[in-house]
Amino acid sequence: MRLNPFIATCLGILLAWSSAQAQTQQVPANDNFANREVIYGTNHISFGNNVLATTETNDRGYSISSVSHTVWWSWTAPVDGVVTIDTNGSSFDTTMAVFTGNSLSNLFIVTEVQGNQLYFAEDDDAGIGLASLVTFTAQAGVTYQISIDGFVGNIGFIELNLAMKFTPPSNDNFANRQVVNGAGATISATNVGGTREFGEPNHAGNAGGESLWYSWTAPRTGLVQIKSTGTNFDTILGVYVGDGLGALFDASSSANSGVINSTPNELDFKVIGGETYAIAVDGMDGRVGSFTLTVAQGPAISLSGVLNYGSRKVKSKTTLTLKIVNTGTTTLKIRGIDCPSGYEARYSGSLAPGRSKSVRVIFSPNRKGTFNSYLTVRSNAAAGNNKRRLTGTGY
Repeated sequence: MRLNPFIATCLGILLAWSSAQAQTQQVPANDNFANREVIYGTNHISFGNNVLATTETNDRGYSISSVSHTVWWSWTAPVDGVVTIDTNGSSFDTTMAVFTGNSLSNLFIVTEVQGNQLYFAEDDDAGIGLASLVTFTAQAGVTYQISIDGFVGNIGFIELNLAMKFTPPSNDNFANRQVVNGAGATISATNVGGTREFGEPNHAGNAGGESLWYSWTAPRTGLVQIKSTGTNFDTILGVYVGDGLGALFDASSSANSGVINSTPNELDFKVIGGETYAIAVDGMDGRVGSFTLTVAQGPAISLSGVLNYGSRKVKSKTTLTLKIVNTGTTTLKIRGIDCPSGYEARYSGSLAPGRSKSVRVIFSPNRKGTFNSYLTVRSNAAAGNNKRRLTGTGY
């Protein structure tokens, strides 16, 4: 029987598309247990598929349905608490099972007593529609292996959602960011229970997922260092200007920001006095733990001392004292002192906040005439005045 030319053309296009799809699809990276995808934190969303997934020797999954296209995730509970894992949003009839153990031959289904029954952490369709859902009490430091498959061989797109039950920190949302005051401040906190809001940017280019928010108004124009340090995890940092999540601008990429250092958890840049900056602290890839946030707008330099030498004989030497004070909030690093011809001053070193250094400045006129100029202290000062006037006359 001859096919209608139109139908034949459509079939040809369909076969070509199917062939191209087969060539571009790949076995999921987390197909094998040894290559399971690691997820972090107390709130996490992960995407994947089991379209070309396979089975292994001793493969495990939902006990009521034989395994056929399993993919694997791994999660270590950061704290004790009740966790819910589901596949809501997936495109097919999923199954799920959660185990402890570190190899396929040594896996144990998670069990606990719920009410007066023994509960097994495995499911077919307790989620929305045909999605799977399990809830159990996780123990801090225990690693859980999550197997996702399709009921009786189903395949498709997977959305894996993990959430622990917590009362979120008070500054979890942008609208409730905690106020940080002054030119220097240190705050200790934990991002356990933090969440990611709709429209929240990726801080330092990482999706995170457990962010807390702070607000700081710069007391003066100059350089500031904002740094987040995790005690047992990698933090990420975002600093923005703007009044809402949909209108934030990265402070480090704004015009004339004067960035001198930018890493995922530290930013040194120029701020404008009176401007309010929104600061987000998150965990790399959704990690959680205790951290310290430091805001330090400094150091600042102050010079004092009357350096008026009057009239001095050519080639004679007279000494007066320059006082250097760190009036900022971080260490002042002095690299040297530049003097014009006829003057000499030498010092390099570090001054902690509030500390001072007295330096001898020598006037040795090398000619007759008036000497009227400035010395310059080279340092990492973010504010203050690094110049001091020098006057003298040679005769």
